Amino acid sequence: MPGRPPGNAPLPFAAGRTMRKFIVALESYQDPHIAISLEEEVLLIDENARDEAQIQTDLADVNRGLDTADALEDLAVVAGNIQDASVQETQLIDTCAQMATAGTDIQPEEFMQPAERAEDGTVATEGFRETAKGIIETILKYVAKIWESFIGWLKRTFTLIGNSRARLESLRKYLESLEKAKSPLKEGATVSVFDEAGYQPVKDGQAYVQLNRDWSRTMEWVFGDYARYALTMGGKAVKGIEAFDATHAEESASKLRYDLASVKLASMPGPRRAKRVGNLDVEISDDLPHNKVLMVSDLQHDGDATTLSVLEKLRTHQVQLADARAGEAATRSVQAAQCKPLTFDEMDALVDEFEMQLRAVEKFTSSNREGELQRTRKALASASQKAQASMGKLDQGDGSANSAAHGKVVETYFRAMLAFNAAFCNWINQPLLSVSSLALTNVRSGLVRIQESLKCYELQTGESRKEHGVPFSPHAALPAK
Repeated sequence: MPGRPPGNAPLPFAAGRTMRKFIVALESYQDPHIAISLEEEVLLIDENARDEAQIQTDLADVNRGLDTADALEDLAVVAGNIQDASVQETQLIDTCAQMATAGTDIQPEEFMQPAERAEDGTVATEGFRETAKGIIETILKYVAKIWESFIGWLKRTFTLIGNSRARLESLRKYLESLEKAKSPLKEGATVSVFDEAGYQPVKDGQAYVQLNRDWSRTMEWVFGDYARYALTMGGKAVKGIEAFDATHAEESASKLRYDLASVKLASMPGPRRAKRVGNLDVEISDDLPHNKVLMVSDLQHDGDATTLSVLEKLRTHQVQLADARAGEAATRSVQAAQCKPLTFDEMDALVDEFEMQLRAVEKFTSSNREGELQRTRKALASASQKAQASMGKLDQGDGSANSAAHGKVVETYFRAMLAFNAAFCNWINQPLLSVSSLALTNVRSGLVRIQESLKCYELQTGESRKEHGVPFSPHAALPAK
């Protein structure tokens, strides 16, 4: 399927299907002050889901391309050092080339014929380096394409926030108009619960309110502390790439390493647990709404790690929104849980939290923040062109094996630094874009839970509401007659 994320990861919003069970219940929240219709909103949600899935796929392709370029450069150095290569050795190199490009659109025959040898008996490797160079140039263009999808996603999300805010405001006014003491709960009334945390339904109303309070705090951290951190990291990457000196490539990369590592990220709020994942120490948040957790990598304890390995960690591991307790989804019931309706106090508290969550997302999708992100992305591209000019001035040496090996080292550091063009997209995608999507999903599902709870009361509306002369539905979740 075009645009599907790699592996078995589900599409964001399940390509819109997850949200449709909420959309039906939201039909009654039509309001003359809402900028777009429900049908238009559904289309925006689907477009965002497709764009988000495409961004995930494109970033995965970019990261795979970077790995392929590294593998081809490594193979070029090894193959270039073989003297008087036998048929078996050239066949082995051909096999390695096929392994290096597995899963890509590159065919080994494009840069090396099987068992190809130069006239002096060495393996001809010019095609390896040319292909690796071409991959990097393509990646820089690809990043610009990813950014176009990202900007489209931002603009649509800004519109969706306005619609959700209008619904919340309408609901708040309606709740204020109720004579709550005269609106008893219907006997035996229950509501369906679609809200889960850690793959367990959040049945208790107070627990649901607390879950959203914690989520609001987490979002403030993501769109406040983390967003500033990502922009600072992007600025450091710009300066490091601009200052790249091909004659002192390792020193340039090392300076970028320490400049990036010096940027500190404030601690994630709330309870968290530590875990070792591969070679990283990771902090994991408590369960978040809709079966998610936030994972923060600790990149401050690198010990004697090499510059290249640290740069790779900084590029690919920071903060990620991940599935909670992966694998447990199969054990849960397919039937929605039933629970008591929310109380009026719980509804009021939830409306407050949902408004806070929308304000947090709005910080990210505002034109000012979009401008900051755009400037950083363009500065990275400009700095990369300057670094490429430095590479072009590099003396290619005398053609000896030592000279070729040195050239490979320079190119490796050069690629490691240019990879931060894609890294900046990764830092925005995870967690800023993914948390924004989850936040809007959470607000919509919360509106449905409040709506379903209201149906469980014998509602009485105060007379004061009529004095304003504003047409108002007898039920916030039902169309006015």
